[in-house]
Amino acid sequence: MKPLLPTLKENKRYVVYEVQTERTYQGDPSSDVLANVKNQLGLLGSAKAGLQRVSYDPHTRQGVLRTSARTLPEVRAALLLTKEVRGVPARIITHGTSGILRKTSRFKK
Repeated sequence: MKPLLPTLKENKRYVVYEVQTERTYQGDPSSDVLANVKNQLGLLGSAKAGLQRVSYDPHTRQGVLRTSARTLPEVRAALLLTKEVRGVPARIITHGTSGILRKTSRFKK
């Protein structure tokens, strides 16, 4: 079986987000963020988006999600619609997107 040509592969984007809360929470909220985004997009939308957790820094409360370039606006909207993380009212702000994981560091604090 022949490998896929680079032009036929799906382009990916990395979204840098920050979780803002007034109260503290226990543990890593990136799994809750991912579950909330999948819930907002639905089964078919999340399958098309190909969402994956890349990293999360608990000190700065910033994380990185990987998604497809075609579904980037829907993923950003789903992040904005997230109201709660780990049972704590929260707001998620996207700081930027990049096509290369290494370049996401310019969006981090």
